[in-house]
Amino acid sequence: MSNGLVTPKAGAGGQVSIIPNINVTNRALPARVERSVLNATFQLDARQTTKFPGDAQLMKLSIVKKDIDISDGEVAVLVIRHYAHRLYDQGGAPIKPTFRNDTQANYDFPMDGRAAVNLFLEVDSLPASPRPEAHGTFLRLDLYAVHPALSPTITAVENDVSFARARADVQVSPLRFTSNLQPVEALFICDLPGNLPTVTGVERALKSFGAGGLLKKVPEDVCQGDAWLQDQFQAGYCQDHAGRKLRVVLHLPRLRRETAPAAQPNLSAFVEKFFPSRDVGLFNDFWQRDFKATTRDGRTVAIPFRDSFAFWEAFNLADRLWDAGFEMFQRLGRDDADINAAKEVWDRIRFADALVAIVAELYRTSDRQSPVLDARVATIGAMHRTLRQRFSDVGADGARATIPKAGGGGTVLDGVLDAAEINRLYALFYPLNDSVTYGGNIEIAPTGPPGTGGTPVIGNGDDRPMDEALSSFLRVQSAAEIVEVDTSWLKVGHVDELFTFVPTTGGGGSWTILQNSTHLGLEILLEALRFYFNKPDLEIDGTDWRNILGSSLGVLGQESDPVFITNVLRGKYWTYQFDHRISAFPLQTPPRMHMESLANRLVVDSTDKHEADEAHMSLLEIMHLEQTFGANRALAAEELFELTSRLYESLNPPSIHFLPAIFDLFEGRATETFLPNMVNMQVIGKHLLVPRPFGPRMRADQAVAVLRKVMGPGHHDDLTIDFIRRHRLEDQDLWIRTQPEVYGLDRILASQLEVAFNLKASLQDANRTHFDANGWLKDGWRNLKIPEKSVDLFELYATVLFNSLGLTVHWIDTWFYHVRHGGLHCGTNTLRRP
Repeated sequence: MSNGLVTPKAGAGGQVSIIPNINVTNRALPARVERSVLNATFQLDARQTTKFPGDAQLMKLSIVKKDIDISDGEVAVLVIRHYAHRLYDQGGAPIKPTFRNDTQANYDFPMDGRAAVNLFLEVDSLPASPRPEAHGTFLRLDLYAVHPALSPTITAVENDVSFARARADVQVSPLRFTSNLQPVEALFICDLPGNLPTVTGVERALKSFGAGGLLKKVPEDVCQGDAWLQDQFQAGYCQDHAGRKLRVVLHLPRLRRETAPAAQPNLSAFVEKFFPSRDVGLFNDFWQRDFKATTRDGRTVAIPFRDSFAFWEAFNLADRLWDAGFEMFQRLGRDDADINAAKEVWDRIRFADALVAIVAELYRTSDRQSPVLDARVATIGAMHRTLRQRFSDVGADGARATIPKAGGGGTVLDGVLDAAEINRLYALFYPLNDSVTYGGNIEIAPTGPPGTGGTPVIGNGDDRPMDEALSSFLRVQSAAEIVEVDTSWLKVGHVDELFTFVPTTGGGGSWTILQNSTHLGLEILLEALRFYFNKPDLEIDGTDWRNILGSSLGVLGQESDPVFITNVLRGKYWTYQFDHRISAFPLQTPPRMHMESLANRLVVDSTDKHEADEAHMSLLEIMHLEQTFGANRALAAEELFELTSRLYESLNPPSIHFLPAIFDLFEGRATETFLPNMVNMQVIGKHLLVPRPFGPRMRADQAVAVLRKVMGPGHHDDLTIDFIRRHRLEDQDLWIRTQPEVYGLDRILASQLEVAFNLKASLQDANRTHFDANGWLKDGWRNLKIPEKSVDLFELYATVLFNSLGLTVHWIDTWFYHVRHGGLHCGTNTLRRP
């Protein structure tokens, strides 16, 4: 007897492939994002008990009896090696296996004289899923013919000699990711009261080139106060051997809300409720995981992914306490601390009592006491008390762990853990809940032939790795070897802080890389200062920036002067953020560059949750800090140089173009951009939506003279007054609002802003509808016109560069995201056409 297994005809590559059934066939993708989205009730197709006739992800299979002369009684046994599958009969009813273990399932089909048995095959997961039963990349189908005369039991299926056999391998379609070169079908942005300037800027930009219909605003009650759409999901598509495609959203394992870790609520509900539809599948396996913890008495406790944050928070408390303690040692002049630095989290937990006692004694006997240090000591004490609520009864080699569920409602774990188990859980949960595991740390290089998707580029430093389950998953999806770069030196740790991919005019998928360059940023600032002081030989080192030509570290003239250079970040404010559950000491302070320029001024007023500082800073201050600390030059010579080399080595890009950037001073081993990050942009065809850098401004003719020293002759045709005016680069405005909850921004005077801008013209006269008769800014967001004709040097440089690449730039105020450690790419996301 000879039975055959009939599968769909393979494509050109000879491989039969199946798309996971992770969409919802009877649901259209909502046209708008509304509150009702969160109330939607549906199941993914793979979870439906009844299959829809038009379900395109069901693969038709047939077991065909070729030898019809054999008597009845034979049984066809189909063995499928891949757990994450289901089999249905011709009517859509599920078929239960007669045998199943961790590696295979067996199905019996008595032929009973039938010439064929028609079936439907379904898978519900992607290759290399973190689910243990779905780890494979393909299904192996083996068909056996069993006859009673040969074997009365199914155990004989392994006897290849006795039975005829047919085999088919069915590839589970990998998830291919779309790149910036592919057309945008929808652009998502969260619509929050604080980011109205960004939302308005994006909306106006899209309408300006006829793409207004792409924008989908996620309301506050849907995003639940969480703005970081890029971090929550990554979009791509699956494609089978016949060329059929299904767009797929990868729901990334992210438990943060805004910049603070929190299990719920965040954008997860939006992703899980909005996208599953006929045309978009949802891959949610990273949210379905359980992790195991073993207590000293041998109990195994299952920890759902959604509760893993509670462990991260407990471990992070130990880290923060240790860092705060050693910072106090340094502030009190004790670099040789009485306690050695703890290498593992268990050590930090165990020695916390001794650390806090030493800090308290050092401070009690110190002559350096101050209100600032009072607050630091109080914070250390509060963190210590909370840590001991999480880890109590600490012994030589273990402690009782009491980890509450996020949001209350019981505990995740309450039991004694050995030191080794505590360290193991730390190594597991810390990278899982670190921001390096989020979507901003995945960029897609537009490499490879059509249909293979782009190449994922991720940040994955040795000291700060991406969750291994996610990085392994990305490796399997990619047709090319994924590229890893070191982002451990960044506070957030995302690759989209460093570079992006954009199309160019060459056609046929031509592209280039845009990368941040602190060397270029410093070069532009230095040339501007050389021009201002008429000293072509000025260098960062060897110049007394505090007293150059009698100047101070302040402003360099105003529009009425023959030459002027404005401060950067004019009209913007840094804020201090407090958490009164711990203490009145701010948990988040402005960038270190700003703090150094204020001689480490700190806020300790316990009656205020926030306080604001004017953000503007002169180029002389920046140069003085660079002379003192050398942070941007070190980045240019080390981390950014290594990044450029890595990109050339791994991606073989046609070119890399650089955008000027200024980074903050390092805090510990980490830093981030000081000015808003231009590479953190969104790409819509040949249009770039780019964060406004708020860089130094000069007269148009003087800006041209400065940049002609920096940009090569090939760009000089665009470095003209006419080019500046055609692109309206002399026009400037300021988005600003009073904020009653922020001390220092509760009321704003026109004269206060005029000082920040160093304006000779009246700001109030230019914006009469926005100020009352006494010069106070009216409530709500105000978009002020700045009565000064000048050009941002960074904007001019970037606009000329983009124009040479055939790209059009739209400048967007993204200050809301910048003060929260991100940019426009971080705060938006797209669905692109596969």
